[in-house]
Amino acid sequence: LWLLKHESSNLIYIALGAGGILLVLLTFLLFKIDVAYKKVASLRILKRFDLGTVHYPKPILIKTILWSMLRYFVFASQYILLLKICGASGSYFKLFIPVSISFMLMSSIPMISFIEVAIRAGIALLLFSEFIPNELLIITASTALWFINIITPSIIGYFIILASKIQLKKKN
Repeated sequence: LWLLKHESSNLIYIALGAGGILLVLLTFLLFKIDVAYKKVASLRILKRFDLGTVHYPKPILIKTILWSMLRYFVFASQYILLLKICGASGSYFKLFIPVSISFMLMSSIPMISFIEVAIRAGIALLLFSEFIPNELLIITASTALWFINIITPSIIGYFIILASKIQLKKKN
C-alpha cells in the first residue's frame, strides 16, 4: 500500500512486473502439474504416503483458467464498483491492487462462517482507509459484496433444495 502513495516510484512497476512473472511461472507450473506433483511426492517426508497420480487434460486446464480469470475480474469489478459507490477516491487501477490483496488475505485466512463478515470488514478497513475516510462506508462496501456473492446465492440454493425435497415427497 505504500507503493500506492508514491505513484511516481518505479517500485510499483517492479512489484507489478514481479507479480506478472510469478503468475506466468505458476501458470506454466499448472500445465506441468504432473511433473511438479511427482517431484513433491518424491520428497523424503512424503514417501511413506501413497499420493497417487495427477493428470489434467490441457483443454480442461485452459477452460478452468479462463473461467477463473473471468470470475476473479467480475468479483474485483463488483468490489471496486461498490467502493466507488461508497465514495472511494482513486482510479480503478489504484483500487484494484488493494482489492487483489483483500481477496488474497480472505482466501488464505481460515474463517468460521459466522465471523467471516467481521474478518472481511477488518481487512477492508486496513486496506481501504486511505481511499475512503468513513469507516462505515468501507464496512458497507465489504458487507454488500459478501451479501451479494455469498449470502444471496446460499439463500437461493437453500430454497431450490427445499423445493426439490418437497417435490420428491409429493412423488412418493
